[in-house]
Amino acid sequence: MIGDRGKSNESLGKLLSSARDGCFAECGDTESELNLQRRSLLNLEARTRANDSSIRYLATYDSIMRLVEIWRLQFGYRLGRHPHQGMIATATLLAPRIQRDEVRALVDARHRLKKDGVRPAEDLQQLLCDLHLQLQEQVIP
Repeated sequence: MIGDRGKSNESLGKLLSSARDGCFAECGDTESELNLQRRSLLNLEARTRANDSSIRYLATYDSIMRLVEIWRLQFGYRLGRHPHQGMIATATLLAPRIQRDEVRALVDARHRLKKDGVRPAEDLQQLLCDLHLQLQEQVIP
């Protein structure tokens, strides 16, 4: 589950207030959803090592979304109508070495890549990998 349970409960309390703005929603069948998200994460992990930097960036970003969703589901919540905003809030809490503006830059780079085909700069690719690693350490035992 989660490495530091006390910190996680504190973090959850802070994040629950985000449910009001559509970032998070309660989940009924958390066990089924957890299994689905874990399978999705496993499928994405191979693509995070792709030679093509665009594929690697998108797969790593999607893996981060799955990790955030898995963490939330453990408390009965899932990402809501604004999943990227929910990811930003959760990621900055679980990976405090990375700033909110940096995570926003990762979201913006994903958008430019998907919509305009603009590959993210090398520093953003490295930041994404750092965030991915920090979230793995927090979410995956």
